[in-house]
Amino acid sequence: MVHKPTPSPSSASETFHFENTDVLIVGSGPIGATFAHTLVKKGIKVTMIDIGQQETRRVGDHKKNSVAVQKDIILFTNTVKGELHPLSVPTNSARPVMEPASWSSRPTDPAYVLNGQNPEQKAYGNLPAAAATRVVGGMGSHWTCCTPRQRKGIERSDLFGDSEWNTLYSRAEKLFKKTDDAFDDSVRQRLVKRVLTEA
Repeated sequence: MVHKPTPSPSSASETFHFENTDVLIVGSGPIGATFAHTLVKKGIKVTMIDIGQQETRRVGDHKKNSVAVQKDIILFTNTVKGELHPLSVPTNSARPVMEPASWSSRPTDPAYVLNGQNPEQKAYGNLPAAAATRVVGGMGSHWTCCTPRQRKGIERSDLFGDSEWNTLYSRAEKLFKKTDDAFDDSVRQRLVKRVLTEA
């Protein structure tokens, strides 16, 4: 898979074509990239597109690698907050910019379906923190790459049995090249170990 930035058309008459593509993947985040990687390894021709712009010199680079964030890590938090767009917000939820009494939903009117709102979303079945990032690299542009396994009976869903969870986790860890010892010699790791040992 080769990334070729598509220039903006200079006139309405110009058109662009997907040539020799078997699969179109919309979104260049970790999920889209995983599908693309898996398909390309099997010899399938993939084209990946993204609604967002390329904000880093290196395609899909992590925002923590920018010079500004390296100088002041506090900027990273604001960068992430500025890029997150809420998903599936119920239309009858209170609007923080208005008095709650001044808002009533009209879910049949498409003019009110915007900003991630979903007229079919049940207010109490919502995932309030669900969000997406619209940049090349998607959520991978600011994901910390932390990949813990969820614990049974605490965070982990009962959607799959133990054996299937282990198989899926192992496959995901292989795809993301998970390591448990990459930071063993880092200053931060040694400091945390020392503090815990002395506690």
